[in-house]
Amino acid sequence: MHLSAKPVPDNLGNGLDKLVTNNLIQKGVITAVPRGDRTTTTKDFATYTAMIGKQATGYMQRAMIDSTTGKYLVQIMPNGRVPVTILQTTLQAAYPTISVQATDQRYADHGVIEAYLVLDDVPRIANAQGVGSVILELRPIHSAGAVTSQGVHLHRVNRINNFYNAGVDSFDSEPAAEGGDTTAAMDVGTGDLPGTGNTDNSQPVVVLQDFNSPPFATNEGRAMCQIVHDMAPQARIGFATADSGELGFANNIRALAGLNGYTYPDATQQGFKADVVCDDVSYLDEAMFQDGIIAQGVNDVVAAGVSYASSAANNWSVDGYQAPFRYVANGKGLIATTNTALKNTNINLAGVPPELYAGGFHNFNPSGSPAKVDVAQTINSGSDALAFVFQWNDPYDANAPALIDPAIFTGNGDSEGGQGVDFGPVALTAGNSYVISELATPATPADNFDAIVAVIDPNGNFSRK
Repeated sequence: MHLSAKPVPDNLGNGLDKLVTNNLIQKGVITAVPRGDRTTTTKDFATYTAMIGKQATGYMQRAMIDSTTGKYLVQIMPNGRVPVTILQTTLQAAYPTISVQATDQRYADHGVIEAYLVLDDVPRIANAQGVGSVILELRPIHSAGAVTSQGVHLHRVNRINNFYNAGVDSFDSEPAAEGGDTTAAMDVGTGDLPGTGNTDNSQPVVVLQDFNSPPFATNEGRAMCQIVHDMAPQARIGFATADSGELGFANNIRALAGLNGYTYPDATQQGFKADVVCDDVSYLDEAMFQDGIIAQGVNDVVAAGVSYASSAANNWSVDGYQAPFRYVANGKGLIATTNTALKNTNINLAGVPPELYAGGFHNFNPSGSPAKVDVAQTINSGSDALAFVFQWNDPYDANAPALIDPAIFTGNGDSEGGQGVDFGPVALTAGNSYVISELATPATPADNFDAIVAVIDPNGNFSRK
């Protein structure tokens, strides 16, 4: 076993690796282009620093950051080998700056922890026993647009009787004198929200959790409550933010439905238990091909008899592409005249890390015919360019293999400066699956270790590396 220092672990997701790398560069921990960084071919540290800084800034702009502490919201995904409750306790004891926001012990059979972390702690947490990955939370996308709702007329509830608002929806009529903004108290006074003083419905909106982090707080949830009040004037309305992270969002869905184990203290919940729950929010990394963290929260409330309406994101099914992978082998050159895979394109691969294209390309031509290769597409992002999200139809947040205790073999060794450590012999049987776990104690707290494990058969041949 070869152990070598690696300051940025491989199990950081959603750009968290770029934030950590940039942080370590700024602190002087990383002073040269790291060996094995497959995202760049540059050997010049100044160029590398500028590239990482630009990437880190992009992710920072999308990250969910506590405005007071500067901590980043992340998902700590267990690997299934340590119970999530024990993992949470262990991490909180070792890293007191962790601020856990929500947990789910059932997710993907291994659970998930949502917490705010300081960047300095991320590498050690990612390498901690029981941690599968640490994933940066990105701010959700709100689906409010320039076109406002006319739900009262669309659903014709104004034809029932004059009790229903026969005018425009209240979200359309925010007073210009207030710069287009109102307060909740003003909305109650004008009859646009229920509450004390509203003669039609004096039941105030039950707010389980609000989101008050400028400039990202939009009041979109209050606007939705206004529309609900227009269409169902005597309904009791509840609100809980979706901007608390994916797990916080999922647990707030459950709380709105009054599910046991997820409700807020009595003074906050006030017995609220919704019959209908809706949202108007999307998270960029929600699982596309299976039910992820948020969708499982929806499943729970639907199973309890609640009707759920989710945001269609105002996209009209034009913002996505799905197809089976149609392989096109990479050619020899960097442009269309020398690389057959790039024919009929203006792609120039100069400066692009070879690791990103050496494995080949996807053929967008649905025929899949080698004679009809099309590896490029022109994408019109318009004025709503937020991010491109790519996912394979593979298991999402898969659980770790079940371990059989006790371990069939354990060994200890010391390594300095990349020195190899031999273990064994170990009796392994062909056709069986084995899990190799490496626990390293660093010589200094700043060290992190990355193990390169070589499995050698009795004939001295490398079986796996």
